[in-house]
Amino acid sequence: MNTELLEALTILEKEKDISKETLLDAIENSLINACKNHFGKADNIRVIMDRETCDYQLIQEKTVVEEAGDGAVPTGFKTLDGILGGGMLRSGLYILAARPGMGKTTLSLQVSDNIAKTFGPVLFVSLEMALEQIQGKRIARMTGLSSHTVLLGPAESLDYDRVVNAISALERVPLYISRRSTATVAQIRRMAKQTPDLQCVVIDY
Repeated sequence: MNTELLEALTILEKEKDISKETLLDAIENSLINACKNHFGKADNIRVIMDRETCDYQLIQEKTVVEEAGDGAVPTGFKTLDGILGGGMLRSGLYILAARPGMGKTTLSLQVSDNIAKTFGPVLFVSLEMALEQIQGKRIARMTGLSSHTVLLGPAESLDYDRVVNAISALERVPLYISRRSTATVAQIRRMAKQTPDLQCVVIDY
């Protein structure tokens, strides 16, 4: 966690009445411009910044030409993949709709994890659910515990070995979660461009 930067942003937000989101956007642009001044260009430079911790990475992308596959990305659910003709098209747009409380977020998280494990990075943008709830759902799925138990259950009801093992496994899955309830289409597009080798974008709203 970049504690010094977080503290500086908090002070600026209070004293100058500038939102933290605006300041973070300015920092990202400044980092890209600095790379452009140093290297002469920044078309292949991406900035990945965690808006919660202010940790950031500068990534230089290289284009690699690979043999084209069949164009379908399996969801990990055989029945669903069968309905979709083998999986989701790489250029496709899919909408998962149902009444509240039917498990849309849980299903989309599992599909996201499946794709991330098999094919590569996935960007999961949550416009309504807290990060703790999202991670709680993922841990619950891997441990067999209920989300309620993981998030709100008494300490004695948790199997800590299973929880720790689940957390360790999830840390190795390239699923990038953005919890920005006010994220705009332009901001989501920028996050997607800044995620190297991105395979899929999921927006939960």
